[in-house]
Amino acid sequence: MSLKKKSTSTPRALPAKKRFMENSFEVITPDVAWAIGLIWSDGCLKGTSIDFVSCDKKLVCDFNKTLKGRGCIKRLLTKNKNPFWRWGASSITCSRRLRSLGLHESKSFTIDWPNELPKEFAGDFVRGVFDGDGTFGMTDNGQGQCSIATASEKFMKSFIQKLGQLGVEFRAYKVRSKKSFWQMSCVRKAELTKLFNLMYKNPECKRLERKRKKFLLWLSFKRKRPGRKSKHFAIWKNKKLPITEIAKITGVKADMIRARLAKGMSLDTAIATPSKKEPRNLCGWKSGKLTVQKIDVRCRHSRWMCICSCGVKKSVRQDHLLKKKIKSCGCSK
Repeated sequence: MSLKKKSTSTPRALPAKKRFMENSFEVITPDVAWAIGLIWSDGCLKGTSIDFVSCDKKLVCDFNKTLKGRGCIKRLLTKNKNPFWRWGASSITCSRRLRSLGLHESKSFTIDWPNELPKEFAGDFVRGVFDGDGTFGMTDNGQGQCSIATASEKFMKSFIQKLGQLGVEFRAYKVRSKKSFWQMSCVRKAELTKLFNLMYKNPECKRLERKRKKFLLWLSFKRKRPGRKSKHFAIWKNKKLPITEIAKITGVKADMIRARLAKGMSLDTAIATPSKKEPRNLCGWKSGKLTVQKIDVRCRHSRWMCICSCGVKKSVRQDHLLKKKIKSCGCSK
């Protein structure tokens, strides 16, 4: 009987999913804070397993390098056959550390700002969230907008509060669709510049380069300064006067006079023609027992202060007075 020889080859290494990456989140550094931001946006925690998903392969590789290359990267396809990459690893210590920071299962609607994140690394964390769930756009006239989406109302409120303490103002509104979520946006030029300096204070930091390029394109965009309005003159009462002065004298808006002159009207006709948008004066108007005294509120549905024959004052909408829907203060009911 022949005896089988024992194999002298080295044993196979464990799958990357089961390798430990101990102490990766114990010491918070700028790169680790960036990685935490990515997990907060596009990651998940299941028991001791940590996963991160992105459609950008370089971003996943940089994330893996930040955690000392101790994760498994797989290429997968969506239903539309679009590729994306999934990073996965398992560690008891790291999962406990992430739980202490505030990460948990089914985090989408209940996640909050990390508990023990130092203030000096807030910009790196925001950069990770922006690389995961953020977008930056610019209009043709150079107006920029940075938007970050989240389904958690807690995270939205704490994010706006923390960024406000750092001098960056975000505003949020709820987007209602099949899956409602919160959209946080920043549009002011000064606020966007502060946000860029906060996220990319280190030029060699790990980041998603295509989003940073959009920021740089917006910063380098040369905006046209609005030119000063030229003074238009017109002959009025045998005197050459600026239209702005004519408007002050006659009480007609200067823009309205310019528009009418551009249509070919004479100056006298432009001043004398009443405007359809000019407010009506209902002082003295009567509707039943009510008599209009003065304007109360000037808006889309203007209100007039009226006095009833019984002596009671009442604020009534203009359209109700004109149609005579209200004829007293209520004493005749």
